[in-house]
Amino acid sequence: MAVGLSLHCYKVENMKFSTYFKKASFTGLAKSIGSALITVIFIPLIIHRIGMENYGVWMLLAVFMGISAVADLGLTKSIVYFIPRQKLQEDINEVYSAGIFVNGFMILLVAVIGLIVYWSGINIWGTNNAVSYELGRLLFVCGLVVACSTLVISLYQSVLEAFFKIHIVNIGFFLLTALNYIFVYLLSFFTTKPEHFVIATSTIYVFIVFLHWAAVRAKTTASLHVPKWETIHMVVKYAFGFFAVGVPWTITYTINRYLVVALGGSAASYGIFDIALKIAFFAMTFLQAFVAPLFSAFVNYGEKRIHEIQYILKRSLPGLGGAYVLGCFLFFIFGERILALLLKNSTSELFSTSFVLILGIAFFAVADPFYRAFLALGRLKLMFMLSLIQPIVNILGFVVLADFDPLFRVSLAFSLSWAITALAHMIMFRLAYPYQHNKATILDFSL
Repeated sequence: MAVGLSLHCYKVENMKFSTYFKKASFTGLAKSIGSALITVIFIPLIIHRIGMENYGVWMLLAVFMGISAVADLGLTKSIVYFIPRQKLQEDINEVYSAGIFVNGFMILLVAVIGLIVYWSGINIWGTNNAVSYELGRLLFVCGLVVACSTLVISLYQSVLEAFFKIHIVNIGFFLLTALNYIFVYLLSFFTTKPEHFVIATSTIYVFIVFLHWAAVRAKTTASLHVPKWETIHMVVKYAFGFFAVGVPWTITYTINRYLVVALGGSAASYGIFDIALKIAFFAMTFLQAFVAPLFSAFVNYGEKRIHEIQYILKRSLPGLGGAYVLGCFLFFIFGERILALLLKNSTSELFSTSFVLILGIAFFAVADPFYRAFLALGRLKLMFMLSLIQPIVNILGFVVLADFDPLFRVSLAFSLSWAITALAHMIMFRLAYPYQHNKATILDFSL
């Protein structure tokens, strides 16, 4: 197989950037708003029925989502990077098939390691929380199902994004959120046992896998066959580069979640941290609705059209920055009152934790176009060096804040790591690619 270096995407050569951007942004915005509404409405209802303690136990499944992000090994980014560069259908099928092969191998590896840990009888949740030994083992098994399902979902999403079907990816994200919360809420009328909610969530993830498989079959031209070893090697080589960029964040995210419980926090504290993270990430994804379409577009532009990338970055910065400042201000003024309407208990602690996390995590959305531009241009070594800033800052913050309670200590250290990493990306891109003035308009850009 010859690796195509064309900067034209198969069957979307004449698509205007504005058309793609509007379609992807609209569904991305709808996904963010819809998911936020679902979460805001149903989390208080669920907590009211099952209690913060059981909610925190249920949300421990999120730890396994971080594990799946590590096990992905950058494969999804590699797929999005290579498929748009192929001119021939057979080459597209090669990249797709290689991705399926590598994804299947990683799922098998995660399952084998997970079973070894399970059979060893180790209680990974510790003893200073509400997770019994039996419940912990069930959590682990269902967590493995969630981790493996997330790996498959991520692969299919990358294929859809590579075919400029990111609006379908947005719909899939929304369906996962909606089905999970609505079904668990309905289930809470019949049981309050956390193990039932854990089983329900893992089943929903399996169902979402089949929905994404059907979408890839119906909306893309990719088909499966036995890939060549050189294709697998090519995909894996670049995947490791993308993985190296993402793994510091993934490890930092997963460890911070775990530390809230491991440092002596209760399941209720973990539940508060989980809700605060959701609020912060929803703020970020709301801004990213206008950023998500850029990666596949930047891949097509490449360094030969760097002036167009620079133009988009220049236009996006004031809007994203202004939206970030306005959003933080509104949450500071009205956030506690809104949370008080939704939750009767722990409102003050939830507000302070959420606001601290929003300041850092949502700020990364302002720098996200620069992050995606670096990735699309293949500057993986530089990106890896920049990604190391986050765990370093997180560790330093964690040490400096040693006298604070575990929840605030973890939240502030984590937030600072996001903010400083975001600033580093914006500054480094300006240094690496000095702005070149060009009179072209964004509506003239074609993919």
